[in-house]
Parts: sequence; C-alpha cells; structure tokens
Amino acid sequence: AQVKLYYAIEELYHIKDFYIDSEIRNENDLLSLNLERKYQTGTEGKSEEYKQQYYEMHDLEFYYYEQIYPQLIRKTVFLQIYFTLENHMKILCDVAQEKRNLTVSYKDLHGQGIRKAESYFTKVCNITEPFNSSNWESIKAYNELRNVIAHNSSILKEKLKVTPHDLIISNNDKGEMIFQLEKEFIPSCINIVEEFLLQFRDI
Repeated sequence: AQVKLYYAIEELYHIKDFYIDSEIRNENDLLSLNLERKYQTGTEGKSEEYKQQYYEMHDLEFYYYEQIYPQLIRKTVFLQIYFTLENHMKILCDVAQEKRNLTVSYKDLHGQGIRKAESYFTKVCNITEPFNSSNWESIKAYNELRNVIAHNSSILKEKLKVTPHDLIISNNDKGEMIFQLEKEFIPSCINIVEEFLLQFRDI
C-alpha cells in the first residue's frame, strides 16, 4: 500500500507544481496588460477611434485574465486532483483485497467512484476510521462539486451539504447558484486528499 500511495502523493505534487506555475503565468500576463495600459504603449500616435477600440479590447482581456482564466485553471486542476483520488482509492481497494485474501472485489459492489470505494472499505474490509474524519466530509463535498462541474456547467441545483474553505457561492444574472474557487482552494484540496490517502498506508 505504501508503494501505491507514493505514486499518488507524487502525482499530487506534480499537480500542485503545475497549478502554482499556471497561476503565476496568468498573474504575470495580467501584470503585463496593466503595465501596457499604464504607459499606453499600444496607442501612441494613434487616432481616437483606434484608442477606443484598443481599450475596449483590453478591457475584455482584463476580464479574461482576472475572472475567466483563474476559474478555468482552478476547476481543471481540481478535476485532476479528484480523478487522482478516485483512481488511487480503487487501487487501494485492490491492495486491501489482495492483502486480506478477500473473495469480494471492488468491481463486485454496486455504485461508482469514491462512494463505491467507501462501501468496499467499510463493509467488506471493515476499515472505517478514514471515513469518520473531517477530511472525508470535505471529500464528499468535492464529489458534489465534481458532479456539478462535469454534468451541470458549474451550476448548483441546491446548496452543498458541506461548503469547503475558499469556495464562494453566488447567483448569476439568471438567479442560478454558481460557485468560484479562490486561489487557496487548490492547495487546501491537495492537502486534504493527501492526508486522507495516507490513512491507508497500513491497510
């Protein structure tokens, strides 16, 4: 189990590095836009009509870099973290079956994803401690978020049972509930997933 967990933790480190790099690149691009506008390097000697079109275009760029791109980065990275968690929980189920010489496998159970893995660990392996933790409560909220992103365009049909830290829920122009991930959401998510998985080191 420890070898399998090593690969999971290593993958999470790579994801964290990628995330930090992506945020820095986006922030630097936004800073470049700010400097360019401050010194008006793109409008010197141009007509008023050109200047107006230039600033309208750059206002849209500011919007992308300030609002759109950070959410795309965070939601994409969040999904990768979730897929890593889900995949390694399945692997750990197989490890537990082999070590305990169990005839019932993960595939034999109904359900899917992390909730199916939970059923296997708790009902077949009698491993319950990791699922009585606050980290598991957060992970169940991640499960809800993953489904909302994947199946409902990030629109919440109802309030989350547990709202993770660094997640902001608001209403869009249509009155629909939407959410935004703050910058610290991803590091927090990685820490929670890592701590949760490490509880299976001795299964």
